[in-house]
Amino acid sequence: MQLEKSRAKLDQELGIKVDMLAWPFGIYDEDLIKSAATAGYIAAFTMVRSPAGPSDNVMTIPRYLVTDQDTGKTLGRLLTTDTR
Repeated sequence: MQLEKSRAKLDQELGIKVDMLAWPFGIYDEDLIKSAATAGYIAAFTMVRSPAGPSDNVMTIPRYLVTDQDTGKTLGRLLTTDTR
């Protein structure tokens, strides 16, 4: 219910179709993945600090958390380094 209601609210408020999700706090499991797909999400992002690759599950795409402290060379390394 939360996935469907929040998505509907975002669709309405933003005037666009919202179909991607960032897992809150990076917490998810197979049941949540199925629920998100049923609610209309086509992709979701985790808090796994890793580059995304073609073999990643589209419902568990890794990402880097970028903060205000990630500037200059630090941000450059995040954008250009393959750490797998």
